[in-house]
Amino acid sequence: MASQFENLDLDLAEQVTSIKRDIAEIDQRNQQMRYEPYRLVFTGMATGAGLLALAIAILQFIME
Repeated sequence: MASQFENLDLDLAEQVTSIKRDIAEIDQRNQQMRYEPYRLVFTGMATGAGLLALAIAILQFIME
């Protein structure tokens, strides 16, 4: 009977460890996602600047 309770305690400890690990992974993902909007803004600005430079270069080539 005692071994049955020991197994139950061990299973409970494994579940607690698993839950803590899952919480740590979720926290890490949340920290990584915190900077995603800024990364998107800067990527969009860089793309826009590149397209603007391309348009200006094409217009200068056509106007000559």
